[in-house]
Amino acid sequence: MFTVKILTHFDLRGECLMKNLFILILCFSLLALAGCTAKKKKPVPKPPAEFDTVHLTAADKDLTLTVSRDIRTIPGTNTYAKAGNEAVSILVKIANNSEANIPVSPDSVTLKTNDGIEYKYSASLTEAVTGKSSFKNRSIPPDFQNGGLLIFEIEKGSKAENLTYKDKLGHNLVIKFPTEPKSNI
Repeated sequence: MFTVKILTHFDLRGECLMKNLFILILCFSLLALAGCTAKKKKPVPKPPAEFDTVHLTAADKDLTLTVSRDIRTIPGTNTYAKAGNEAVSILVKIANNSEANIPVSPDSVTLKTNDGIEYKYSASLTEAVTGKSSFKNRSIPPDFQNGGLLIFEIEKGSKAENLTYKDKLGHNLVIKFPTEPKSNI
């Protein structure tokens, strides 16, 4: 009987030892797994070494207007333009920096050429080329942006001098173009 008790005691003790060992291995496995899957801090991005030369920007306290530096002529759409005119495209983006919703509209955008003539965008040409992705009338909430491709029908040989965004809320943003138009291929 004495031997039976020792074996029983040994079996129980061995079982407890196995449970403790299993729990210990399980804890270490969970800790290792948690350490491997923990979110790592992303490094802070370095500022660009060069200034962004692809876009031109103008800003006031509420809005930031960004346009592509290069104005492109669109040869395929010149068949839709009036005789003596050509279609040029400009990519426009307006960001809301204020705390309130701000309505923006492509009708507030004007292109002035070197001959002093001001042009509004051509809604029909813009819609024909861009479809649903064109810049539309919208109210943009804080920290959001709106924009798209605008196509202007200007006199052939004219060069864009500046682009103005002027709305009824008093925003007046002007961007001057330093480059000449480029043709799309």
